[in-house]
Amino acid sequence: MSNLHNEVLDGINDGILTITQDGKITVFNEELGLLLGVSSKHVVGRQIGDVIDHPELIDFLFARSQEADRWFTLGPVEVIVHRFPLNNDQSLVATFKNARKTIELERSLRSELKKKGFVAKYTFDDLIGESTTLMRTKETAKKLAKTDLTILIQGESGTGKELFASAIHNASLRDKRPFLAVNFSAISEDLMESELFGYDDGAFTGAKKGGKVGLFEQANGGTIFLDEIGDSSLKLQARLLRVLQEKEIMRIGGSKIIPVDVRIIAATNKNLLHMIEQGTFREDLYHRLRVLFVDLPSLRARTDDIPLLVRHFIQQSQHPEVMIVPEVFEKLSSLPWFGNVRELKNTIDYMLAVCEENTIYIEDIPWESSFQKGDGAHAKPPVIPDEEDELLLILQSIQAITERGEIPNRRKITEMNADWAKPLSEQQIRSRLDVLESRGYIVKSRGRFGTRLTKAGLRVLK
Repeated sequence: MSNLHNEVLDGINDGILTITQDGKITVFNEELGLLLGVSSKHVVGRQIGDVIDHPELIDFLFARSQEADRWFTLGPVEVIVHRFPLNNDQSLVATFKNARKTIELERSLRSELKKKGFVAKYTFDDLIGESTTLMRTKETAKKLAKTDLTILIQGESGTGKELFASAIHNASLRDKRPFLAVNFSAISEDLMESELFGYDDGAFTGAKKGGKVGLFEQANGGTIFLDEIGDSSLKLQARLLRVLQEKEIMRIGGSKIIPVDVRIIAATNKNLLHMIEQGTFREDLYHRLRVLFVDLPSLRARTDDIPLLVRHFIQQSQHPEVMIVPEVFEKLSSLPWFGNVRELKNTIDYMLAVCEENTIYIEDIPWESSFQKGDGAHAKPPVIPDEEDELLLILQSIQAITERGEIPNRRKITEMNADWAKPLSEQQIRSRLDVLESRGYIVKSRGRFGTRLTKAGLRVLK
């Protein structure tokens, strides 16, 4: 072997061994000698059993099994041995990695990725809730994480799409590799293209000297999260389709094809099928993205989780000692939460800011007019009852409950109407309270006495 080959082999940080079928050593570099405590000089041409006194290792090297990797303890050093055949099974090559150095290298790489912000911050343990709906969604996502296929996450705004994407990455086989997130609603089309695909030197006026590496290249080996994919332009959609089909990209202004190994997780709060009908989203891209899919439940579909979430947000705040009265949980669980968990978090922050005596009371909840409205698909107008006397009976019930010294709420009003000619359900009571509030006869859940009559409401009763 030439001196150049020897220098190359000796400069590699892994131990390298090559042997023939009958066990004669043909390559044995310096690093392997250091790992095994053997001088690497004058071993080429000798039998492997005469140089390495480790029967289990030698058996592994010559074994007919499909096992390619195994962990060995060689004196004070632990090594990971990887073997593969060469020259149509005429020779066998084995690489020896120092396990401790490999682990330290992984840590160093992880630290570097963290500095750059290329690390997924959340795991499935960070997704708060014990409702059946959420638990089922988490279990499905955990199973999908173990594959390497593209995933489309669908859900309303504020349901935690980025949290799920991050958790899926951390539960995947790519968890030690980069995780990059990009939001299509936050960056202009031209800038987004250069961010994703990079550009070559001189690609356009103002281009950075030497060009720029795009996010797909930086995420190589890992995961890229394309948030709000429904806001991407048709031009960008065509380029994304090529990445998914060909597993390669081309920088702006470049001619070189660059292969990339990236798992794509996309997310949207839009109805992509409706967008396909309108011609604003490519059907072929939709099917490429939705190989696997996760539909996230709205907070309205898991109201049982609201008390857990509220306590979690308070514990994470600067005022973890703040208490919350039971009526607040009841009121919060009755709200529509079209902004979902994000809106709930903002509401908790507001209540923590305005509450006094380290206790959140029902009057600390923002006015209902300040809550996010539905998009038309979810918002429902109050149901107008057939008979006006129902409204009068409800006003009388509120007055009676107040005079008993109790806090009027839907449950108590429903209990009082059990003897009516046409008893109303709690949901029906809620819709009628909406009507009474719109007429100015009551104020719902304002003050520590719950729903109360206004002066106009008292006049109607009189």
